[in-house]
Amino acid sequence: MSVRRIVGFGLATLSVAVLAFDLTNGLSGAGLFGFVSLGDLWARINGASLNLVQAIVQRYLLPALWDPMLVTVLLLPAWPVLGGAAALFLLRRNKGRREPISADGTVTNSTTHPNSLS
Repeated sequence: MSVRRIVGFGLATLSVAVLAFDLTNGLSGAGLFGFVSLGDLWARINGASLNLVQAIVQRYLLPALWDPMLVTVLLLPAWPVLGGAAALFLLRRNKGRREPISADGTVTNSTTHPNSLS
């Protein structure tokens, strides 16, 4: 299994977990229903890294990149963003992947190999 698929399944699992948390939190007796934002989830998991990324972007890259653009992304609900990223990882095809080459130098796969079962 490739790293891309492992990351995709990890993001999909995290997306489902966040959605389950949102639904159970909304159905509890609190009476408030809302989705956890991506920034809030990141702050709950590791707030120091969120502050570090903010400082790096504002100091070394472009201050305007943080406030209107990245803050907007961080205010989005976490589960659809994570689910969309998981879908991108899992549905992406490897365009650079090569077909196996036999000893005589010809490309072999199930449709061109002379000993295929089809």
